[in-house]
Amino acid sequence: DFRIFCGDLGNEVTDEVLARAFSRYPTFLKAKVVRDKRTNKTKGYGFVSFRDPNDFVQAMRDMNALTIECKIKHGRTPSKLEVGQDAREE
Repeated sequence: DFRIFCGDLGNEVTDEVLARAFSRYPTFLKAKVVRDKRTNKTKGYGFVSFRDPNDFVQAMRDMNALTIECKIKHGRTPSKLEVGQDAREE
């Protein structure tokens, strides 16, 4: 599969929130927010996977440096999702 690294994720961003941001691409496979195994707190980044390289490239173009707000109940401030570079470049 083809993966995009998503950084600067707020604590409220879940796998589901990340998936909704990318689900418009036909070959979207999954979204995963990386969490600490002991505390289960987010590490502030995640990955999104695609089956087709064309959707991967299109998502990179469309979503690069885009900020997505996540509205959370209980009056908390929205967290922001920054979408960045291909994880394979690291």
